[in-house]
Amino acid sequence: MAKIHNLKIKNFRGISDFDQTFFGRNFVCLIGRGDSGKSTILEAISSVLSPQWNLPFQDSDFTNCDTNTPIEIEATLIELPSKLIQDDKYGLYIRGVTPTCVSDELEDSHEIGLTIRLIVKKDLEPRWFVYNERQGRASISSTDRSKLNVFMVSDYVDRHFSWNRGNPLYALLKQEDSEERNDDEDDEDTVVTALREAKSKIDAHPFSELNVALKKVIDSAKILGIDISNAKNTLDFKELLGKESKLSLHESKIPFRLKGKGSKRLTSIAIQTALVDSGGIMLIDEIEQGLEPDRAQHLAKALKEGKVGQVFITTHSRDVVVELVTSDLFLVKSSENHLKTFSGNLQGALRKNPEAFFAKKVIICEGLTEMGICRALNKFKVSKGHSSAAVQGVRLADGTGSHIVEYTDGFIEVDYPTCLFCDSDVDKKDKKLSENKERLKKAGVLLVDWDQGDSLEVAITNNLPPDGVSALLELAARIKEEDHANLSTEDCTKAIWDSVKSKFGSHCPGEFSSDTDTKALRIAIGRAAGSGIGWFKNMEKGNRLGDLVFKYWEALPIDNKLKKQLCVLSEFIDGNGL
Repeated sequence: MAKIHNLKIKNFRGISDFDQTFFGRNFVCLIGRGDSGKSTILEAISSVLSPQWNLPFQDSDFTNCDTNTPIEIEATLIELPSKLIQDDKYGLYIRGVTPTCVSDELEDSHEIGLTIRLIVKKDLEPRWFVYNERQGRASISSTDRSKLNVFMVSDYVDRHFSWNRGNPLYALLKQEDSEERNDDEDDEDTVVTALREAKSKIDAHPFSELNVALKKVIDSAKILGIDISNAKNTLDFKELLGKESKLSLHESKIPFRLKGKGSKRLTSIAIQTALVDSGGIMLIDEIEQGLEPDRAQHLAKALKEGKVGQVFITTHSRDVVVELVTSDLFLVKSSENHLKTFSGNLQGALRKNPEAFFAKKVIICEGLTEMGICRALNKFKVSKGHSSAAVQGVRLADGTGSHIVEYTDGFIEVDYPTCLFCDSDVDKKDKKLSENKERLKKAGVLLVDWDQGDSLEVAITNNLPPDGVSALLELAARIKEEDHANLSTEDCTKAIWDSVKSKFGSHCPGEFSSDTDTKALRIAIGRAAGSGIGWFKNMEKGNRLGDLVFKYWEALPIDNKLKKQLCVLSEFIDGNGL
């Protein structure tokens, strides 16, 4: 029952013009930066398909408060309740829907669709219509819109635990017999019947605690000429059926509205899931609110695996998106009039680097050492008074070596400004990788790499001053000693130098000093640092290596390749060099 195929929004809050086709998919996760429009899209769906007879609108609901341009929200639905597309309802307004278009011509291969449009003009009165080009438009009642079972979970879910009309519990109650009753029939209200039975029991209670005061009123009334001797104390039925229904869910004696935020949201979602199981549309803004990471992950997975109905969620949580696949995600950008979709190229990145999907800009690092260097760069920038990468919305992604091109392609497809931070040590051997780098540069990717044949470690040892190279060797020995408690300082120092000898050859000097400093020895040190499991092959060790580089920053000449490339990386983050 009722799935959104296409959604159009004009002049609603921060969205001036929006047009997106969802192809009736069951599960949609909207992601994006704050104020990109994710919540507005859900609010638009909730408004155009609202079961309420009226909705409050304000001038601030119009884009830039421009009340001269109407708010227009239009949803084209498929898999509709049969009652809504009968000839005596809206059968004359049905449309033909394909994956690529909506037409007034209905062919055998088309799905039956219905377009519902909400218009709000400067009088702030909402008006709902069904619409097609052939017939024009006709009003659609709140009763008919309620058959779509559309509800939104937001911060204000307390009303979801009461049984009054318009709430999901009431809709669930009426769902089973709604198809069997004609709209003109005066149905027996189960909630009202239950309240009447409860009131009859309350009426039988004497309320003796109030009798002394009541007798004084009866006596006073008699003096004034009115006999109210049969008066008694009980509950006013009007109060039982007040605007906020007094009949609501409790656990023991505690009403659900007093539960914690996470428990309330989960219970509200559970109520609506029961509705969606029989067809409906559930809207959940910031699904992770009030939930521990494991519960947020379980909820996202459970909703996605639901086989009936349609669910829209928004999230800022890495724990949520890591449970999904790239085809579930739609990127919302305030500058775009439609949503961006992700290719399967990024599935590995989604599992390993979910934070990158919420970024404004992405730095794809060849490995963990590069990621550590970037973290050290960020710390150094902050110490110099620059804004942090987090403030700029820049995230790091581990390209895991072999996936750097694949991940970069995936992010630029969705128009993320992207930087590729990588080695050049295999470019001569891997012609395809070299060609891909050139292709990515032409596509607008910022490439930060080294002279052909150099790895990051070789670039560092080639460009540090002599004291810096000595400090690098000491750091490597210290890290090795931390990793191997059974080895002495001397053993670790020897092991580090032995690995240098294995790269240099039999004529390797016994130490690094100003006397033995040569380009060949520096290259051997760099290759030893980067080979195999390496000296700095995790993020924490790479960070420490980066801290060492920036310790010698002022000693590096301005035309130093290492300094120039790290300045390029710095400029990508916030437009400022170092």
